[in-house]
Amino acid sequence: MRGLVTAFRTLTILPFPGKDADRFAASLPFFPLVGAVIGLFLYVIAWGFGVMLRWPLGAGVACVALSTIVTGGLHLDGLADTFDSMGGRTRERKLEIMKDPRIGSFGVIALVVCLLIKFAAIVRVAEAGHYRVEVRRWPRELDAPIAGVPTGTKVVDAWLDGGPVRGTLYGGTPTAVPAAKVRLKIGNVVQEADVAAGDKVKAFEVKLAAGPTDVEATLLDKAGRALCSAYYVSITGVKP
Repeated sequence: MRGLVTAFRTLTILPFPGKDADRFAASLPFFPLVGAVIGLFLYVIAWGFGVMLRWPLGAGVACVALSTIVTGGLHLDGLADTFDSMGGRTRERKLEIMKDPRIGSFGVIALVVCLLIKFAAIVRVAEAGHYRVEVRRWPRELDAPIAGVPTGTKVVDAWLDGGPVRGTLYGGTPTAVPAAKVRLKIGNVVQEADVAAGDKVKAFEVKLAAGPTDVEATLLDKAGRALCSAYYVSITGVKP
């Protein structure tokens, strides 16, 4: 486990207990593990700001700052040195530039662009998103109305007992229901839409915060009583 100790001490500023490996190469297999730990830590921070505090900009600032602090700016330093060395024409001049503790204009530009990209990406992940939710009773390929039944026999997008399922709903006999409305519940958001004759799909647009949530889609009769679940729901992001 000395390789793990060396990996943590190399890639982070954390005071990891234990003795270093005799050979630095022994720590290389543990580099991905250290990266995963750092990533998990930043995910928790982004989740806290984005979901709990509803502050995606704060998530971006916190994650960029903490990732730089935890790693000691190791990767950013290497990035700046690499871009600064592009100003050298010979190999010797490039190495000389990379050893220089001062940062040049190429390095500054690279750091600014890198940090802005990281900030924008984290904000995008942590912020709420707009989604289009399509609700159907039957699979899309059957092209059947919500309150009606499919016609003919087709191959449903399913696999059962080692072969494709033929017919509708795993070969069973489809039954029409007097569906008058579709109710969609995502987390604490509840929306309803009327079902007209021949409607095959009902679409909703919802705004959801980052993080996991529950989805329920139910068919209702005219009195608002639940008939059955709307078995097929597809969710697509439509806006940032």
